[in-house]
Amino acid sequence: MKSWRLWQKGRKLNEKHVDSSVLLDFALETISEMQYSVGGVMEFLS
Repeated sequence: MKSWRLWQKGRKLNEKHVDSSVLLDFALETISEMQYSVGGVMEFLS
């Protein structure tokens, strides 16, 4: 599922005009997923 989303984002980034909201959405989504992953690891280790 994540590879599909990355492909869609990459396809949008290859267009001539990149909307800043697309980049912001991608960044926030990535940060959110990383926080979830790190939180799960920390919960497992504690």
